[in-house]
Amino acid sequence: MKIIVIVLMIFSFLYSDEIKKRDLESENKKLIEKIKELEEQISKCSDKNSFPELMMKKEYQEKTLQIQKVDVY
Repeated sequence: MKIIVIVLMIFSFLYSDEIKKRDLESENKKLIEKIKELEEQISKCSDKNSFPELMMKKEYQEKTLQIQKVDVY
């Protein structure tokens, strides 16, 4: 009788370890997929930013504004 109880206890521990291992494996796969998604987002964000290349046209840079005084009645 004692042997049966011991065997059952051992099986229960082995079974619970196997389930934990499966859970960890599935969680690991989910995390790997999430990492891939984030890396893709980073690569999209790291593309060349066009904003710093925007500059005022030379013709407008060289001209100075002339202020004219207008009388309003």
